[in-house]
Amino acid sequence: MNPVDSQVPPRQEGRRRPPFVTWLTVGVLTLAAVCLTRLGASLSAPVLPLTVPLIYLTLTGGLWGGLGLVTAFGLWTGRTWAPAWTRWTAVAFALWFWADRLLWVQSEFARQTRPLAAATTALALAVAWWGLGRPGIRHFFQENRA
Repeated sequence: MNPVDSQVPPRQEGRRRPPFVTWLTVGVLTLAAVCLTRLGASLSAPVLPLTVPLIYLTLTGGLWGGLGLVTAFGLWTGRTWAPAWTRWTAVAFALWFWADRLLWVQSEFARQTRPLAAATTALALAVAWWGLGRPGIRHFFQENRA
């Protein structure tokens, strides 16, 4: 055996982040950024006639932005709790999104785009749920115990 080869540590296949996890993390970070923008905008909003209380925008922006950052951190670093946390946070976010949309958003445009929004929500949940259950993804989170 070559002495140089003996100094190189063996490659750890299980430690490589799968592309699905990277893309899911990017998606979660994008949603977190939108929610944190909602928070920031609510803190600097001029006095306008709003259909919702300003504190609602502040609290929901902060809550979902923070949960998104926690979720993205868990996914990116391969924490063992991240797949289950991501699944259930995604379901909670979808439920909140639809409650918010049905209770507060009452424009004609919102009514016309409900079918597309419903299909997009169902597809996003299905892809996240399916992807996190794939054997290679499960293996990544099991090997990256923290």
